[in-house]
Amino acid sequence: MPPISDSLEPKRNYGGGANPLLAAPLEASIGIRWRPAACLSVKRSQHPLDRACSLQELRELMRYSNRNESLTFVRHQDKEEVHVTTKDLRDLLSHSRPIADETITLYLELLSAQYDFAYLATSTIPKLQEEGWNRLKRSFAYFRNRPRTNTRPKLSGEPAIIIPCFIHGCHWVIVVRREILGEVRFLYADDLNNPNTEGEIKKLLSTGNTCPEFHPPRARWISCWNYTYVPHSNECGPRSLVAATIMAIHPDPSDLILLPLMHPNLAQIARTWVAKSLLANQIDHSAVQQLIAPHSQALRTNVQAPSQPFHLIPWQPNSTLNHRTLNGTYLQATMGTLNKGSKEESQRIDKDQDSYQLNPLTKEFKPSKPEAQPTKLNNQVKITKDKNKPAKRIQGALPGQRLLSAFFPKTNPAQNETKQTKLSLSLPSPSFTQKTEATSNETMSSNQNSSKLPVKPIIHGQKTLYDFAYFKPQCTITDSDPEVWGHVPESIDTTATLRVLLQNPNGIKPSVTEPEFLFSLHVCQDIGVGDICLAETNLNWHHTKHKISLRRCLHRNWSSSRIQPSVPNEEFLGNYQPGGTATIIVDRWTSRIITTGMDPYNLGRWSYTILRGKSDSSICIITAYRVCNDKYTGPKTAYQQQKRQLSSLFREQNKTPIIDPYKQFIIDPQSCITSLQSTGTQIILCLDNNEELLPNKG
Repeated sequence: MPPISDSLEPKRNYGGGANPLLAAPLEASIGIRWRPAACLSVKRSQHPLDRACSLQELRELMRYSNRNESLTFVRHQDKEEVHVTTKDLRDLLSHSRPIADETITLYLELLSAQYDFAYLATSTIPKLQEEGWNRLKRSFAYFRNRPRTNTRPKLSGEPAIIIPCFIHGCHWVIVVRREILGEVRFLYADDLNNPNTEGEIKKLLSTGNTCPEFHPPRARWISCWNYTYVPHSNECGPRSLVAATIMAIHPDPSDLILLPLMHPNLAQIARTWVAKSLLANQIDHSAVQQLIAPHSQALRTNVQAPSQPFHLIPWQPNSTLNHRTLNGTYLQATMGTLNKGSKEESQRIDKDQDSYQLNPLTKEFKPSKPEAQPTKLNNQVKITKDKNKPAKRIQGALPGQRLLSAFFPKTNPAQNETKQTKLSLSLPSPSFTQKTEATSNETMSSNQNSSKLPVKPIIHGQKTLYDFAYFKPQCTITDSDPEVWGHVPESIDTTATLRVLLQNPNGIKPSVTEPEFLFSLHVCQDIGVGDICLAETNLNWHHTKHKISLRRCLHRNWSSSRIQPSVPNEEFLGNYQPGGTATIIVDRWTSRIITTGMDPYNLGRWSYTILRGKSDSSICIITAYRVCNDKYTGPKTAYQQQKRQLSSLFREQNKTPIIDPYKQFIIDPQSCITSLQSTGTQIILCLDNNEELLPNKG
């Protein structure tokens, strides 16, 4: 084995004609019209990969992203069909956007050429799953006398083989096969730290599933530590590429080699670093070398931390942008100050962010400053509205991300009493009126010796998640948005606790080719959901292919599942049929199912599953959807479907009442629930009631 200092040095020096990539020429004048949809603040840090991105390179990336989206940004020097377009660059730089396969391929091409490594195609794992090893081994050298290349490695003898793994149709993890002093090590990294995913990849690459030459029986499997930053922003692709860089060049790889890479803004740092490397046609070795830090052994645990997303690119130059930190204070950072200002100012701005990094030796997350204490009312936690909060994740149709417990510290009674009195006017109370808000503004103005604030507009009508600041993209948040209240998803023992999740997805597309739906199921599995209740599935469940397709999606995360849908009795020809529900039991809880059923009147209003509890008790979980109170809708809506069928049922009984499916919903489920309760069955009602939160209604 060569000395450590030699093994870390790149094998090629770029700047001449040996670059594997070719960047498209940039026009002289390009107007800055496009910006990422997620309007984050701009802030630089002392992270080595962040400091390696110069302001000149960031401005060039901004100009490239404002070209026509079909134009080529970077392409392979020899394989012109492998290229990254402007649209791919925009996805790479945008918060929460997935990245293209071509972006993965070109970065690995750049990395393998610079360090004389080898890598496999992005389709390797799907091909191994579907076609087996006998088909995949044709991708290696010397099969039918094919020579060795950086994309066709030898089965053994390679210093490093990078294997990008695309699994579940929505997630990237990375595996690097290393040979060090005759020992084969498989290094694995997953930014979600999902043990099921690791077990699946480990089994696929095992000796029994491949061959002893590629995976010797004594090969070591090393799972490299990653911090899962929440909310997750779909950064698995860029983070896997940066992790692959460190795992491939580290002289003595272990499970702690990725800890120096961790940072609350790692998602945007990794995205910008990958884009910068593609533009420069070079991996900045001096920046990567700073991340090769000494490490020590420690017990393996799953660690999570809150993310603090910032843009590195000055999308809005010459403007001061704000961002709320964990302790509720506001920092102001100007790009010109960070890049041309004093060193003291740069350190002052970066000091607060770096103080929230996780300690790689103690695995603890301890903010250096006391956090703002949230108020607890009725066992709920108030999440303070943040005008600069980043946009929500785009791929999750189902809610839920595990949050770090340190994010919500306990408060003492004195603080609780004070905050309850102070925040009483900002509660999302049903009786919150314009007069009340005006009174609140007058009080605030008098306390601050300022002029009277203007009255804020009131949100009327049916409220959705997008009416609350926590779920809104930052660019649409206004001062009139109400505060958000909710429970913190806590870690549970899935073998002893049944977690029930209710969501109105406004239609589902159960298919293995739908990454958003697959990621939603992946999040459900990650937080330990045992019962998924979906209201308003808008799917024609009369077609059995939908249940088959949904079962395939479920089996990517759980070994067993049971689906009970409900749908109006009218048969539609297409896949879309408004209304309907689905109650899905997964994992070990399927063994407790006694019976399942749906709305006995065949109106598709609810579905249910009865589970066996302790001491011969039974629990009925009902997923119900009440149509909107809108009589003047189209002929195919759920309201009109139920109205036609109710009219037919009443005519059969020689009754002619005023038919209102909205009011009828209150009567029918009540009789069914009462009947179940008379037998001692306990009820869990998961209901989308389509009703405003106003007093004396419903």
